[in-house]
Amino acid sequence: MTHLQRSEMATRRSDSVASGTYTCGPGGAPRLGYVIAASPRTGSWLLCHALEDSGAAGTPAEYFWRGDQPAWRERWGVDGPFRRYVEAFWATATGNGVVGAKLMWAYFFDFVVQAREVPEWSWLGHDQLMESIFPDTCYLWVSRRDKVRQGVSWWRAEAGGQWALAAGDASLAHGPEELDLAAVKNLVEVARVHDEAWGKYFAERGAQPWHIYYEDLVEDLAGAAASALGYLGLAGAGPQVVRPRLQRQADELTERWVAEYQAAQDSGRLDEVEPRARVPVVEYPGSVRARAPAPAQRASHQPLPNAAT
Repeated sequence: MTHLQRSEMATRRSDSVASGTYTCGPGGAPRLGYVIAASPRTGSWLLCHALEDSGAAGTPAEYFWRGDQPAWRERWGVDGPFRRYVEAFWATATGNGVVGAKLMWAYFFDFVVQAREVPEWSWLGHDQLMESIFPDTCYLWVSRRDKVRQGVSWWRAEAGGQWALAAGDASLAHGPEELDLAAVKNLVEVARVHDEAWGKYFAERGAQPWHIYYEDLVEDLAGAAASALGYLGLAGAGPQVVRPRLQRQADELTERWVAEYQAAQDSGRLDEVEPRARVPVVEYPGSVRARAPAPAQRASHQPLPNAAT
């Protein structure tokens, strides 16, 4: 997307996203909804927190992974069908009617299946379905250039059970002492496939997401947040304060494992390692232009364990 196109889109959105208190639409629908499209270990939580701290971009979090939904339902005091859950999600909007959530590729199409269980949304085209939940749908895409580091970070979080480290906390969870080449090889491939799948999804839709790499996000979090807000038509809306709540977990052990993996790759030894599918590869499931998926297809997109952070 050119700078001019970004500017024009942001201007249109800023015209539609008024400042001040927003009167919700039917059913409590917000004025603008955005998706943070991600895969694990790409800095998506850093972006969520930075946008939340602006005070103008909703309260983005991971609301639509089935594994987390019971906790959100309990916190929001909501039960019943998925439509009621979505309405509770809409209530996380800021006063200007903006709401956001992050979605991982691993369960994106399971989220679509849940949404199609709402009778009035069941036969909508895909774009209309997304608009029903995220009005004037915008996409913020976070990915990572270095897939080896992404795979090592993902495996370490999975194996050690620690997906985040709060700012100021010096304690890292005890994890494995040796690198599991097979597990990391699988996660490097998963990261690559999921990244390519998001790209294909946007291309098929003709969507032009705001896109940032993890490496650039951590280099200038405040600048990235300001850029994302500008893309959403929210430039200058709300205090531009970024309070990092998480710190990087990479340490000397991470560096040793990255070097070990790259050495195995360079020597050809990695070619002899069969990847162990601790996290399945979810490839792009074909066109999403169709309406409701058939029951057999629905069964193939059940949520995947350990793939939501």
